[in-house]
Amino acid sequence: MTRISFVGVGRMGERMAANLAKAGFPLKLYDLDRDRAAGVAADIGAHATVSLAEIADCDVLIAM
Repeated sequence: MTRISFVGVGRMGERMAANLAKAGFPLKLYDLDRDRAAGVAADIGAHATVSLAEIADCDVLIAM
């Protein structure tokens, strides 16, 4: 399955990431606000990362 990394989970990014998670895509999330990324990841079943280096191993990168 396509691995997706998402940078920026503010208002728009959170909703887009949630839709991708609902579709079954494995997601890694990164945001400057680590607590925000962790909260969104917990809500949608994704993995929050603490650095941009951790999201590099993906097939698709989406940045907001």
